Amino acid sequence: MLRPDNVRDALTTGSDDLVHGNFGDLTLYSAYQPIFKPSPDGAPQIFAVEGLVRPFRDGQAVSPDAFFSAIEPVDALFAECLCQALHVRNYRTARPNNLSLFLNINPAVYESPKTLEREFTFMIRQLPKYGLSEGQVVFELLETAPCSFDILDWLRVFARDNAVQFAIDDFGRGHSNLARYEALKPDVVKIDGNLFTRSSQNADQGEFLHSVIKRVHDDGGTVVIEGIETAEMQDAAIEIGGDYLQGFHLGRPQILPHDFSG
Repeated sequence: MLRPDNVRDALTTGSDDLVHGNFGDLTLYSAYQPIFKPSPDGAPQIFAVEGLVRPFRDGQAVSPDAFFSAIEPVDALFAECLCQALHVRNYRTARPNNLSLFLNINPAVYESPKTLEREFTFMIRQLPKYGLSEGQVVFELLETAPCSFDILDWLRVFARDNAVQFAIDDFGRGHSNLARYEALKPDVVKIDGNLFTRSSQNADQGEFLHSVIKRVHDDGGTVVIEGIETAEMQDAAIEIGGDYLQGFHLGRPQILPHDFSG
């Protein structure tokens, strides 16, 4: 695909001051999905937002899965950085109440720790321009791709030296497993919604999930339960030890602009 060499040349600022991405014949928009903290005396409160890309072609929505699966390997790192740049640059305009921002990271697109160092160092330097501090950003490793221990080691040291946080996405699915957890020791573990559902239906799965949550808490980390679709699931997630909750019952991804004050 013909594209510019630099991500900034694939970004366009609209009349609403929001930034859009240009990738081939697609226009990419930022959507933020809220993550909630349970409240013992009322409705859950928004704690953070997760940046998600929403592609459009000629004004018609394109499935994000179809978008990512169609990306050629030679363009994968560019697309990764473009999506991250969208969500970071739109934070100041979106003004989501100084909430933390979760950014998805696909470890498979980074050739080496050297590539990670170049891209992450650049991104960290850009954060203050867009109203973010290092402590507000949580880099979320996707479950869909393998990740070498060299890269995990680099990420762990980078997090320690730069006060940023890392999360493992969809724990219990794909490559998000105990081996990755032990190698990275992330600040946040996001429990896959399917694992959470199975834990209430299968005693072995329930015991496993309890042990994972206890290990994360013992290590000083926090747990996000994903896939909350009903009020009953919300209550069960809190009971099992979820520190934070995410799912359509609480809040769907919203294409910016959107008011996150509610």
